[in-house]
Amino acid sequence: MTENETQPAVAAADDNNDDISFAELFEQDDNNTVINVGEVAIGTVVDLAGDAVLVDVGDKAESYILLSEFRHEDPDREIKVGDQFEVFIEKRKEEGGLLLSREKAIAIKVWEKIAEIQEQDGTIEGRIESRVKGGMSVDIGVPAFLPYSQIDLRPVKDLAALIGPTFEFNILKFTRKRTNVVVSRRAILEEQRAKLRESMRSTLEEGQTIRGAITNITDY
Repeated sequence: MTENETQPAVAAADDNNDDISFAELFEQDDNNTVINVGEVAIGTVVDLAGDAVLVDVGDKAESYILLSEFRHEDPDREIKVGDQFEVFIEKRKEEGGLLLSREKAIAIKVWEKIAEIQEQDGTIEGRIESRVKGGMSVDIGVPAFLPYSQIDLRPVKDLAALIGPTFEFNILKFTRKRTNVVVSRRAILEEQRAKLRESMRSTLEEGQTIRGAITNITDY
């Protein structure tokens, strides 16, 4: 066999080696997730250790997050290995690894939701937690303020009865930089009352007898 006859076989072998090498490099690169500080990433639970959860975000580094941060949304949820959550990348530690936060990832999503709801004039569910100066504190994923004037159509005598249950609220205004949100329950009740009145007007007829309740007595 001549030298020229052996060259194609050698070249073919070299091409195969190049193909394998590039394929391996591509696979390695595809498995390396780029993690940027200040962003939200998907983290996978790889271990549970007491009151902490070991989370892998694909940056060749595993970091612990307090279990309490995962229980904020659902206190009864059981966290298991393999569960995936969105986590916020706070910073890279000097000793290596990342500082992660589940709570901040939740807060970022809530602020995005608040902005969208206000723009679309929608509602958000929240739980009244306590009385504060001038109104009530409401948990909508982030703390919100419910002024007394926006609680109901009329002044509420027993405010303690409202603490605990969840209600729908309108977003009156918010300032993300100051983490300030003002909500209203009254606006929703007014809309419901207006719809009810309109519905009743469409069914009322002259001479019809209906049942009603006295709500106020005043002089004429």
